[in-house]
Amino acid sequence: MGDNGSIDDTWPVTPAAYPYTHDTRSLASAVNAYLAGKTGDQDIPIRFYVAPDHTLTLNSFSTAYAVTPDVSLAAADIHLPASPPVESATIPASVTLHNATAQDSGPLTAAFFATIPNWGNWYIGSALVANVPAGGTATASLNWNTLGLRDRRRSA
Repeated sequence: MGDNGSIDDTWPVTPAAYPYTHDTRSLASAVNAYLAGKTGDQDIPIRFYVAPDHTLTLNSFSTAYAVTPDVSLAAADIHLPASPPVESATIPASVTLHNATAQDSGPLTAAFFATIPNWGNWYIGSALVANVPAGGTATASLNWNTLGLRDRRRSA
């Protein structure tokens, strides 16, 4: 395993008979060493070299993020003007997103909804957020055109 094409780890095997089952040690230390200092999603090149007259089968091989980003917000993180929206006005809306984990979130889409009494949620738009850094915050914002808001409230 190596990003420069080198072979960083080997497991010499001299089987007594074929087919041969070889239980390897965990790849976790090699993968973690490769990922040290890198952020975001990474491609991990793993190659297995065997003699041309033999086959290789991987059993029970799995990978998982050690830490999965978890972006969240609370009611206090939703920012709207103090006065109620008026139909046809453009209202700036923003949210502060928090990532309490040790891994950057990567790109995500924040969807905005208005809740209309007796009617339900109304999608008002979305904003692309490039990244919420590990242990940090990011802001998602949009300008909400409230045209049709009064009609939605009447139909409830």
